[in-house]
Amino acid sequence: AASDVYKRQLETLEESIETKDAQLNQLLQTANIDPNTLGIVRTSLEEVENFKNEAIREIQQELKRIREAHSNMVKTYEGKLAEFGIPVEELGFDPLVPANILSLIHI
Repeated sequence: AASDVYKRQLETLEESIETKDAQLNQLLQTANIDPNTLGIVRTSLEEVENFKNEAIREIQQELKRIREAHSNMVKTYEGKLAEFGIPVEELGFDPLVPANILSLIHI
């Protein structure tokens, strides 16, 4: 179910990239840019893309760490409530569990 959605999103992104690449190539041909300059620009763009991809990976790892810490905190909190005989329902709110967190951040 979720993997099908991600697969469709990936296919859409790949098609979009192909279209943008074709448009860029057409624009560059029309602009009659020197091939050496074009190579430098492409290399620079690839470096920026790699830098951003690494930043995304780091943020995803941090998000994973935060989710795990949050999940552990909720479990500990619920354990302490049970230890003192306090039902979770008496809090007046439901502690946010990781499944709910995922739906809030849309990742």
